[in-house]
Amino acid sequence: MADLSPVLAFDCEKFEREMALKEHEVTAHEVETRRARWASPLVLAIVAATVAGVANAVVASLNADYQRQAEAERTESARILQVIQTGDAKAATANLQFLMDAGLISEHVSPKLAAYLKTNREIPAISASPVVKVPVLTPLPTSLTTPCDTPDLPAKVETDVALLEVALRLEAWGECNASKLSAIGSLQPKERVLP
Repeated sequence: MADLSPVLAFDCEKFEREMALKEHEVTAHEVETRRARWASPLVLAIVAATVAGVANAVVASLNADYQRQAEAERTESARILQVIQTGDAKAATANLQFLMDAGLISEHVSPKLAAYLKTNREIPAISASPVVKVPVLTPLPTSLTTPCDTPDLPAKVETDVALLEVALRLEAWGECNASKLSAIGSLQPKERVLP
């Protein structure tokens, strides 16, 4: 290569540099193409949908577990309440002890009940039916249920009903006071004007 002319040597060096540059460009293009595959909107949407689906599945599973646990606790509470609603403290204590011995009370409640029964020996009795106070209706006196002997009773009733209607309307409008009621009461039945 010593006998090559300087122009030819320059062309060889230029060619080698261009080849190195082309190889570098091809490598950079391959890297960018690989990166572009994962950065495309379609791929990102698929990845986001997959992550959202997995997250929803996890949340649904956790909600189902919590719901199942809450239902089990509700059932257990109802069972405990049912066995202690005997009205007798000794029978309720025996029933509760049976549930604990049979394993029908969960592990986190059973030690607390066992400790309570050790310290108190009996549980308070709860009656099976709640006590509800119902007002007793007394019969009306016979003087109110028998017809009156007064002949002007219908006129009095009509007058009282008209006064009551006026009073209720005035009260509803917030204009009710003693002077207006007394003025209304002094009017004759035919003179009354309803507001």
